[in-house]
Amino acid sequence: MKQYLHFKSSVGRRLLSVSEIVEVIPMVSLQREDADALNEKFCGLLNFRGSVVPVFSLSKYEEFFCKNPSAFLIVSKNETNKLAIVAEELDYLLDIRDDQINSVRSSNGNEFNVAKIGDDMVRIVQTKEFIYSC
Repeated sequence: MKQYLHFKSSVGRRLLSVSEIVEVIPMVSLQREDADALNEKFCGLLNFRGSVVPVFSLSKYEEFFCKNPSAFLIVSKNETNKLAIVAEELDYLLDIRDDQINSVRSSNGNEFNVAKIGDDMVRIVQTKEFIYSC
């Protein structure tokens, strides 16, 4: 069983493994770069405790989501990179069993995981989805 943070993003409710979370902070001003066209989900750069961390929305860049003062930044890590994801709302922590998680293939061939929560299927965000753009 793993613990996940359930949150609202620009594309709806999502889950992120607590084991990938470094810290959750209130939205701060981000530095926007000219190279932002390289990734349509890129919101800007965060100075996080002396490190430069790229920040992403889960949908195409929209100023509202990337500059919403009531939003949060979920600073996450994988083996080699840190990044932050914009969350509109933080809901709660959930314990999810492995048998509640299914792998799904989208119409464009990408594979991702979803968890069954009650009658809903909620997508699990993985930081490795953003590695190519960090």
